[in-house]
Amino acid sequence: GYWLRDETCCVIQDCRIFGNARVGIQVSDDSDPRVSGNIISNGRNGGIVVHERAKGIFENNIIKDNAQAGIGVMDAASPTFIGNTLTGNAAGGAVMAGSATATLLSNTLTDNGFAGIGLKEQARPLLEDNKIENNRGYGVLIHGSSEAILQRCHVEGNQNSGICASGLTSVTLFKCVVKGGSGNKRQRTGIQIQDEASMTAVDCTVTSHTGSNLFVRDRSSLKMQGGCISAAHGAGIVLQGSCKAVIHQASCIDNRVCNIITLDDASASAVRVALSDSRGAGFIATGNSKVQLEGCNFTANSGTGLYGSTAACIKATRCRFSGNGGAGISLEQGSEGHISQSIFFENCCSSLHIEGSSVTAEISGNLLLGATVPQQGSNQTGAARRSGMGAGLAQNVTPSPDGDLDMADAESVDNEGFAISPEAEEGMEGSALHLAAAPAPEDSCQDAEGAEGGKLLLQNNIIESSSQSIAEQNVLCEEGDRARLIEWGLGQLESMLQAPLPELERADEMSDETPDNSNNLNWKPAVLLEMPGGAICLGR
Repeated sequence: GYWLRDETCCVIQDCRIFGNARVGIQVSDDSDPRVSGNIISNGRNGGIVVHERAKGIFENNIIKDNAQAGIGVMDAASPTFIGNTLTGNAAGGAVMAGSATATLLSNTLTDNGFAGIGLKEQARPLLEDNKIENNRGYGVLIHGSSEAILQRCHVEGNQNSGICASGLTSVTLFKCVVKGGSGNKRQRTGIQIQDEASMTAVDCTVTSHTGSNLFVRDRSSLKMQGGCISAAHGAGIVLQGSCKAVIHQASCIDNRVCNIITLDDASASAVRVALSDSRGAGFIATGNSKVQLEGCNFTANSGTGLYGSTAACIKATRCRFSGNGGAGISLEQGSEGHISQSIFFENCCSSLHIEGSSVTAEISGNLLLGATVPQQGSNQTGAARRSGMGAGLAQNVTPSPDGDLDMADAESVDNEGFAISPEAEEGMEGSALHLAAAPAPEDSCQDAEGAEGGKLLLQNNIIESSSQSIAEQNVLCEEGDRARLIEWGLGQLESMLQAPLPELERADEMSDETPDNSNNLNWKPAVLLEMPGGAICLGR
């Protein structure tokens, strides 16, 4: 077609360039052309290639059905592409390599092979307001040591992951939408981060994938501020391997198997995150994973709100656990839990369930209330008899390489043994606290022996219970106090969460050690005093 070299600054406009043996338009050296309104199609090579130090503005072109990529940007080129349509190109919509710094604004990339956009080596593009849909590979594939910024891009219905970051890449997403799609055009995974890649996502929406919405694995890291992860057929977020994730003020809701699951040696820190409305568990922590939760909301999950097993370490403070079909929190199988300053009420199984002598738990300064148990035969009774589909899944299923956890896996789990043994079920429905073969409450957890011999510290809590064995270090209340205590507890929780958020820590700089702040309590529910007329006064 055209080869623009040296310092060419021409205009190519409203041409039809097709069937060429080589590139439709090649731009090299220090050329800086303006190319607009052209149709570049059916070439036996690529559509447009910009390399060396070339620049140029390419706008409103149609680049389609070429044997290689629609756009190729290499070396130190820095072109700008605005409002182009790239479709049906066999080797990708746009491919960038070398140290290219291209800018792609408001382009449409659909039905291309390999990927809508592929980045490798040290490419550093800005991708803004692009529509990347129905490509026959990845939506956006980023590897090598590329650094990419995606702003307000819409990624939907691609054959593989919507966005995949691998190698040593660094990716920033701002207000992007990554959606599974519909019909036969469905992404299995929304965002996949692997190897040692890092990603920062701000105010993004990732929704409706057939597997997981977001899969983080290996030694990669995620930093997420705001946004919503929802409606996956599998898990909302899967964290596996030695990855690290920091999540602030986001919503992870309505995912079918569970909202978040951590496996292996994964580390997760979540601050003021909504983890609600899952058909399974709100959050599952298993393996040797470490989880820190502050100000999170676990409500209306069909299974357990927060489930820990198999040596997982969980620290939760200032959280709400209410309206879950299973337990508010269930700790089992050698897990470790430090739970403080949190409020539990109206969970169908029990607010706090601890099972097994190998559990180590420090439960301090919480409000633990029961639930009104549904009558036999109601639609909720089944949910009240189990800890939740997601919990059983954690014991039986390992994610596939693309992070997939789907209902076929969940349905293979015995419905009567999701997380709570049949022997433990009796008497736990609607209770505030249920201990099943758990360690006897002690004065301190400092000498805990881990998986071989657990410890239980239960102190400074308000507990709806008549058990005198826990009365010495806790305040007991009755069912008639529940409504007032809920109102008071929610007010206390809201007051504590008015403080500004801590600075969002870099995920790749998170300490391997989870800080222990369980004894640094600013709020301790104090003694209940019976006042004239039956009123309850709560003092410090």
